Amino acid sequence: MKRFASLLTLVMAPFALPATPPMDVPLVSSADQLRKEGTRTALIHTLAGEVLEEEHVRAWLGHADGNLLLEFEVLGSGEGPDADRDDLGLFEAAAVEVFLTSADDPAHGYYHFATNPAGSLFDEAVRDGGWSRDVSWDAPFSTLVLPQSTEGSWAVRMEIPLGIMRRHVPDMPPVEDIPRNLYLQIGGAAISLLGEAHVVAWAPTQTTFHNPADFGRLRLVGEVPSLSGAVTTEMIQDADELKLETAVVGAREGMEPFTVKGILRRESGDTLKETLFHHGEVAAGETMSTTIPLSKLPGGRYLMTRLYDRNGVLVDQLVQDWIQTEMAPVSALHERFVDALHLNVSSTPTDPVEGLHAVRLSDGETVWMVDDIAGREEITPDVSQWDVGAYELRWQSNGRAHNLPLGKLAPIQPMGPHDWAFWGYSPDNELLAEFTAFETMTRSERPMIGLIYGGSIDPATGALSALNTGPLKAWAEALPNAELHLMLDGAGSFDQIDDEQVEHIARMIVKELMDVDAVAGLHLDLEPYRPSQVRLTRALTRAGWLKPLSIATGLATTIPADQWPSIDFMVVMNYDLGNTPEVYAQRAEQNARAFLRQGREAQRHVLIGLPVIATHYEYTMMVEAATGNIVDGSEEATMLPFVNPALDIQLMLRADEELSTVLGPPVLWGGLARDHHVGMRRYRYFPNMISGEVWGRLLEFDAAGGGK
Repeated sequence: MKRFASLLTLVMAPFALPATPPMDVPLVSSADQLRKEGTRTALIHTLAGEVLEEEHVRAWLGHADGNLLLEFEVLGSGEGPDADRDDLGLFEAAAVEVFLTSADDPAHGYYHFATNPAGSLFDEAVRDGGWSRDVSWDAPFSTLVLPQSTEGSWAVRMEIPLGIMRRHVPDMPPVEDIPRNLYLQIGGAAISLLGEAHVVAWAPTQTTFHNPADFGRLRLVGEVPSLSGAVTTEMIQDADELKLETAVVGAREGMEPFTVKGILRRESGDTLKETLFHHGEVAAGETMSTTIPLSKLPGGRYLMTRLYDRNGVLVDQLVQDWIQTEMAPVSALHERFVDALHLNVSSTPTDPVEGLHAVRLSDGETVWMVDDIAGREEITPDVSQWDVGAYELRWQSNGRAHNLPLGKLAPIQPMGPHDWAFWGYSPDNELLAEFTAFETMTRSERPMIGLIYGGSIDPATGALSALNTGPLKAWAEALPNAELHLMLDGAGSFDQIDDEQVEHIARMIVKELMDVDAVAGLHLDLEPYRPSQVRLTRALTRAGWLKPLSIATGLATTIPADQWPSIDFMVVMNYDLGNTPEVYAQRAEQNARAFLRQGREAQRHVLIGLPVIATHYEYTMMVEAATGNIVDGSEEATMLPFVNPALDIQLMLRADEELSTVLGPPVLWGGLARDHHVGMRRYRYFPNMISGEVWGRLLEFDAAGGGK
């Protein structure tokens, strides 16, 4: 409900909210009897703290057979996209949401569920007070679209297994059984038949549904089935094998056995063959063992996921254990390095490593060689005299020639006082003229960096769209001095693409773009911004990409320190506009500092975004797709309430002696044509252009040297 939760948020001082009385949720005989036997409530609180007289969204709650049942009746249009699971497109029309936790302090973490008139599913685990949101977490909840009971309305039912309350997101304290006291928020967006949006909540809130401090309390009444049969799996790894032992402890007499399935995935997301699954039934007091020879696991890092169900209903899911197996005979900790190269070499009588040497690709000269390799060694060549550029590590093994591409990067340089960067899409002449004037007036000593859209990656199939360099050429003609990087984006879960497909994408990109002079680098904007996108940067290096590589990220994404050398710089979008400017300022500063600390450790630049236009419905209004008319706002709207604190954050960061060393130029999200929103689903937000006020504020900031 991100779209509507933000549309109706007003910028105003907080005021005291009325307390939400606890809701008693009774035991019902079945889901079909929910309206007769359950608790009825209405969602009448707007996100501005107002109370509506008309009930646009009604809900009935109950529990049965260990499930929390919710039935919604929503007035208005019942149209909604039939979206894939966890696709944000679900929120593009009317929808309902549930926010649920059993933690005494809901701020520790909570679960988020959503559905729409088409019955599409969305769920995520949220922790760190909302800073970390894991969309890859899938709950065993279901929805059912119900027949229309009232003219001009739609209805849907949710079933959420209460067993998931035993397994919390990491910040929640553990519990052994289903608690009777839960914390709840319910949100709904009703679209009237006239197109008017009503965004309402059960528990009063002033900002967003994602505010656990405003959650109300829910009390389960009647018998709650025990889930005390705790399932545990111990993993034991030695030099030759991995052993898994699963047991059921503390189960009551007569409890049905648990079905256990353990799935091994490579860190890349690749699932192993079914023969490696830990699969079977375990009853109370029993233990099931599985032994997997490590010889069956190719070298790498693996994640073990365990699923436990009873009678076909998933009651628990654990994702926490890592397994490390031997790597290839020769591997690099980082294929791209600055001042140190770490190699892991394993030479055996049956798989010897011979003639290991590094070659500079520009002239074919051998710059390093090692002769004697005995067993397993960690080798650190002296690369201090190596030139910045591309290299290849070569060796012989079992009569075959092998190679590993390497790249030495230049140390980062301090940012100049007038440096700027921007994201760009298909421009029009007016927008190009504005950016040209801005570039001229800022008098940067170094070229402006442009991240220009050029294609996308389908997260479901890994298919790469036709690469489009048209926008890049238009920007290049207007800004001939700019350094333009081609941007590839993708929405969904890049984790679904296996290693082979990632390597294939990398080879295609290198083939199509490496020799295009106008492409100065490559920028990856792969939502939902998890470390998995770093796999593509490493694959690009192996495929021979020699130009700069960068990635975009949003809020609360942690890139492991050992992955940073595979990128040249990171761009932190830092958009959190569903809150007031005051809340934005606090969260955006915390987020920027967290990434800069990571960048300082890895000695890579971090660029922080400026919210110069609204994105993804995160402001106080929207644009109708069919007409292009602005609703719920006026054309006088400005982003200054967010731009001003964002620039203040830049000043604070530049005054920080430690973090300023890796702070890159501020990035403007503003390269959209004036009519880009009309008829286009993704760009129906407003303001979708940089206003004159904002341009003036940016020039003031630059004239002062940006704090330099």
